[in-house]
Amino acid sequence: TIDNEPPAIPVVKIDASKIKIKGEEIRTGVTSLNLSLAAGAGVKEMYIDGDIINDTNTFEWIPFVDKLTINLTAEDGEKRIALKYRDAAKNESDVAVKTIVFDTTGPSGNILLEGGAEYTTKNVVSVKIDAVDAVEIYLNGDIKITEEENTFKWIPYVSPIAVYLTAGDGVKTVKVAFRDDLGNIGGEAEATITLDTTPPKITAVTSQNLADPEDNSGRYHIGDTIKITIKLEGEEQDLSAVTDTAQAGVKGSLRITSETAGYDSGSQRLTKDAPPPLEKGGTGGLSFLWETKHFREAENYNVEIKLQDIVGNETVDTSLILSLTSPSVQESVTINNGDDYTKLASVELQIFSGKAIEMLIEGDVKDDSNTFEWILFPL
Repeated sequence: TIDNEPPAIPVVKIDASKIKIKGEEIRTGVTSLNLSLAAGAGVKEMYIDGDIINDTNTFEWIPFVDKLTINLTAEDGEKRIALKYRDAAKNESDVAVKTIVFDTTGPSGNILLEGGAEYTTKNVVSVKIDAVDAVEIYLNGDIKITEEENTFKWIPYVSPIAVYLTAGDGVKTVKVAFRDDLGNIGGEAEATITLDTTPPKITAVTSQNLADPEDNSGRYHIGDTIKITIKLEGEEQDLSAVTDTAQAGVKGSLRITSETAGYDSGSQRLTKDAPPPLEKGGTGGLSFLWETKHFREAENYNVEIKLQDIVGNETVDTSLILSLTSPSVQESVTINNGDDYTKLASVELQIFSGKAIEMLIEGDVKDDSNTFEWILFPL
């Protein structure tokens, strides 16, 4: 019998459980693949080669079987699997070629916490994730297991996603691992953010008479210049210990009010660049110089201090209350330079007053142009 008819081209199928198909691309993350082969009745042998391991079933003619396991070469990349048949008359079929991408490299990516912020006052933060080829993510680090169960386990890729930081102020690290559709796990991306829920702590708000530093009673005279000093916690360190308050992470304001006196200083910024009356002392912290000329007497000039750190935590202190009174004035009247007796009905008065502008003379005196009415005080 003359037989010159070759077998039909082989039909090759790869076990679907070992591959992923993306468009026309076939991908796998394993080296060992199970093949299912179909052939006509006359096929006796087959020959398989390509980017596969040379073993007893490859790179030589072997009896036809409808199922065969092959092993791809180890390097990632596109792999070629070639198969042809032969019948009893040694007629060979055309070669059937399958290409498959071998991929054992996990996806990589990066993350951003709170848009790249360095600090946060909230224990829940937004994690923005950017990764290529990832279909799943694994969130871990200084975060809590949530009711949504989206941490410390593989979950579908999503961005952004909210996570809850562990309790306690300090630097928090959030980590994310990535896994692709083949099960390959890539490297972890991580980012840090500092949780700060503690407001600045004021250790002292003090006052003193600028002209008399020993006078720190809180009770002053109208006309005095009063120095108000704010100190913060931290090695007994005040705000003047840094070059700029921004470096200490603190900014703030001062306001002095009195309902009795109808006074309101308005908000005064506590920064070194503010104009007078703000003074930045070398050892006195941030000090406000309060000029009290032409003020009214009152026992309740209330001092309100507001400090805010770089993340917005705020402290309000209203512990300092100042009082202003009129300066004490010495006044005296002497008759005839202190004589106890006189023979004359007309006497001379020696009058002293530190601030009077008018005077009223009355008593056992005659009613004339200088008595029993207000007249100008002689200068």
